[in-house]
Amino acid sequence: MATISCTAAVRQLSAKTLAYIRVAPKNTGAILGIAPAGVSGYRVLEVQAGDGSNWLRLSCANSVTGWMRDDLLDIVGDCSLVGYGVLSSATQASSIDRSHPPKGAEPLPIPKPPLPTPPPV
Repeated sequence: MATISCTAAVRQLSAKTLAYIRVAPKNTGAILGIAPAGVSGYRVLEVQAGDGSNWLRLSCANSVTGWMRDDLLDIVGDCSLVGYGVLSSATQASSIDRSHPPKGAEPLPIPKPPLPTPPPV
């Protein structure tokens, strides 16, 4: 399995200095922890749609994994395995159209179903 080298940092929002890390990819998911704005280095594990946003599952401290909304995060690195393409500078995750990743990104291959085996003659 390929390693994802996409990392995330919590964005500094005007009035908010903390962001919630949730157990599930939805606004009503239980709060697992709190991440201060500016903290970086969270490894992006996967992306899932929910509650009108994309949610990123992150690897946090002490092997804990949790979910954060894409508008709260800047991402950078090779994020092509999670549909964002290769990002050479930190970019707000919610500003990227995952169906049209940035230039330089290589699309993920679409697996082909195996061909049926012909019956013996």
